[in-house]
Amino acid sequence: MKKAVLKLCLALILALSCASKSYGAPPSWIRFSFEWGYSQMFFRSYHFNYISDDGYRVDGKSSGFELWSNGFASGKLSLALSERLSIGLVSGYRGSWEASRMIPLMVELNYYSRGYWSDCFFGEIGAGVGFQEKKSRGGEEPAVLSRLGGGYHYVLGGPFSLDFKVALSSVFESPRIPSPTEGYIEMHNVRQSRATHCALEFSLSLNF
Repeated sequence: MKKAVLKLCLALILALSCASKSYGAPPSWIRFSFEWGYSQMFFRSYHFNYISDDGYRVDGKSSGFELWSNGFASGKLSLALSERLSIGLVSGYRGSWEASRMIPLMVELNYYSRGYWSDCFFGEIGAGVGFQEKKSRGGEEPAVLSRLGGGYHYVLGGPFSLDFKVALSSVFESPRIPSPTEGYIEMHNVRQSRATHCALEFSLSLNF
């Protein structure tokens, strides 16, 4: 059900963007964006606790700097609240760590220092959830996502513009715990599994 809702949201974004091309420009207060980016994780904290097959408790913790590269792509449907402020619904596909991939659903708020129709610097803040792929290591619970960043907004002409972004993102998830033998620890034996990932993101967004 959750994945169906996410697919519906993404399909709506794509359908509206195609409709705007076929039947003319949308109202100036409706905007579409497609973003492609690179995410460099630099910090990870992980704590797990489970009951082994032999009946004893296993507990482990790790925290520190760790490098892992991921990519992401997303679409956004935005509503202009004013010349400088807009709010948008974002969905797409992204990785967060090794064998951990998800479909995000986020709400983002953008502020353009000189207004959306001018070349200017902008700020962005967003939060939401990420629904893990069925075979992903990320686990069954939705991850909590946050993002804070900004960049430069460059107007190409007409309705088109580019956003060059740098952002700090974080992912809070409950990953599956690898078994010492094969596969993952059964969920009914897991007492705790919490991971936090922090990453620096670089991306390009096409807006229209």
